[in-house]
Amino acid sequence: NYAYAKDADRAYFMNTVVTGADVLTFKALYYVAGATNESTGSGYYAADSRYVYDGSSVVSSLDPKTVTLVGSFLTDGNSIYNGANPNADPATFAYLGSGFYKDKNSIYCYGSTVLHVKDPKTFVALGNGYAKDAHAVYSASACAPLADSSPSTFMVLPGYGGRAAKDAHNVDVNGSSMQDANPSTFVVL
Repeated sequence: NYAYAKDADRAYFMNTVVTGADVLTFKALYYVAGATNESTGSGYYAADSRYVYDGSSVVSSLDPKTVTLVGSFLTDGNSIYNGANPNADPATFAYLGSGFYKDKNSIYCYGSTVLHVKDPKTFVALGNGYAKDAHAVYSASACAPLADSSPSTFMVLPGYGGRAAKDAHNVDVNGSSMQDANPSTFVVL
């Protein structure tokens, strides 16, 4: 993590002093590419014995002793930082992969929008922004089930910008069906 540094007297984020940081216990935690944060928008996180930091700003809602990264969110088991759904349960909030999160009550696209899943017990993230359960295939970018999808034949395809998939009926890119594409002969070059 190249955004944080320290010397004997101060901690730094980029070229800014992290005011009030405990230099002896200060450490870089994470860099989350593309994170949309509530304060600095930096995606860089650090902690010391007293505080959690987003860039050089204190995140007062998190306990530095128990903070962990869950996908692109920070949680300490009591609160979630970085724009997660406000109804998400911090104690059970987990990253499934591919943009999908869950807690004891719901499944979420990118941690914020509730995805209405037909069978949560069989829900599994597949990669490249797709997931499925026993009854449907879901797109994280659309945050919805794919129309006429077949979970038993659905497969994520390599390449094509990392967002292509197909099943027995459709070819899908970024949550949208490619009209007139033939799934039985469609290949990514």
